[in-house]
Amino acid sequence: MGGRTRSCPGRCLGLWVLAVALACTAGVPAFLPPEALRPLEGRAERARGLRFGEPVQAQLVSRGELEALLAESIGRVYTPELRRTDELVKKALGLLPADADLWEALLAFHSDAVAGFYAPLDGQLYVVGEPGRQIGEALLGRAVDQVLVHELVHALQAVHTDLIDVTLGLVDHDDLAFALGALLEGDATWAEYRDDALSYGLAMPRPEQVASDFEGHLSGEQHPGVPRLVREGLVLLYPAGYALVTQIVDAGGVAALDAALVDPPLSSEDVLHPERYLDPSGRGPLLFLQLETERLAPSSECTTVGTNSFGEFGLRIW
Repeated sequence: MGGRTRSCPGRCLGLWVLAVALACTAGVPAFLPPEALRPLEGRAERARGLRFGEPVQAQLVSRGELEALLAESIGRVYTPELRRTDELVKKALGLLPADADLWEALLAFHSDAVAGFYAPLDGQLYVVGEPGRQIGEALLGRAVDQVLVHELVHALQAVHTDLIDVTLGLVDHDDLAFALGALLEGDATWAEYRDDALSYGLAMPRPEQVASDFEGHLSGEQHPGVPRLVREGLVLLYPAGYALVTQIVDAGGVAALDAALVDPPLSSEDVLHPERYLDPSGRGPLLFLQLETERLAPSSECTTVGTNSFGEFGLRIW
C-alpha cells in the first residue's frame, strides 16, 4: 500500500479550495446533484460498514453565507441565555479571558475552518462551494471527496446512534460533550482515512502522524485570536478521537467501534487515555454534580451563575 503525505488535517479545518460550484440563480438553494453524491455515499458506507436508510441531500453554500448558516444551526440549541451563562462560568473559572466573546470566537473559528458540515437538525449536508460557476462545470476532486466522506459518516452516525442528539443537548457538562464529540469525530476521521486506503491504496496513518498534522491548529499558530479553550476544545476532538478509535479497532475490529457507539467514553480522561476506556474495569462512572446552587456561593454577596463539569481536559486548560 502507498504512503501518505499530508501537510494539513483532513475534513473540517479545510484549507482547500473546493472544486464544487454554486448555481447563479439568486435566492434558490443549490444542491449537489444526487448522481454526484451517490458514489460518495457508497464509499462512506463501505469505509464505515454502516448503511444509509435514505439518500442524503447536500446543499451548496458560499463562504459568505456560511457564518449565518452556522449561527442559525448552532443557535437552535445553544441559545443566547445558555451562551451568556456558559461564558460567565468559564470566565469566572479563568478558562476564558475576561474580554473574550465566546459566541463570536466559536463562529469565527468555524466559519474560517469549515469546508463542509452535516447539520443533524436538518438531516442535511452543507458544502462550501466556489461562486460564479455552474454546478455542471465543476468536478469533485479527491480533497473534496475526503471532506464529504467524513461528513457523510456523521450522517450515518445520525442513523445508527443517538449520540449526536445527546451531544446537542449537552450545555453544562463539557467533559461528557468532549468525550462524545471525540468519539464521533474520531469515528468519522478514521472512516475518512479508511476510504483513502480502500479507494487510493494509501496506508492508514498512525495517530502520532495525525496529531502532528493538527499541531499548528492546537498551538494557536493557525488561529491566534481564538481562546485556547475554544481552539483546543474543537481541534483536539480529531487527533484524540482518531487515536481512541484506532485503538478500539485494533483491539476488536469495526464491530468494536459499532459497540462504542452504544457504550461510549464518558469523560475526557477516557479519550486522552484510551487504555483506560478499553479496560471496562478501569472506567469511572459518569459524574454529575447535583449541588444546590445556594450552597455554592461563599457569601450572600455572591451569585451563582451556573455550573459545569470540565474533567481532565478542562483542568489542563485551566
